[in-house]
Amino acid sequence: MEERGTSTIVVYTSGAQCVDCNIVKNWLQEHGYTYTERNIRSEPEALAQLQHLGYSSVPVTVIDELVIDGLDIPALQAAVDHK
Repeated sequence: MEERGTSTIVVYTSGAQCVDCNIVKNWLQEHGYTYTERNIRSEPEALAQLQHLGYSSVPVTVIDELVIDGLDIPALQAAVDHK
């Protein structure tokens, strides 16, 4: 699959049991976007970064400087279309 875009995408998750997190990750993969997953349960620094952004629940997706809270596929689509 060809990698799309040059944006940096980070998805903050709480692991495989997070249904909404999995939907976000699958959507990105299905549309050809690569991302870095940061698990707030296994990476204390990821939790600290998430809290620094002002969030306490996942998923949170950061595309370059744009932060998308929760399962918001229209916002994800708009963000990647804009890049």
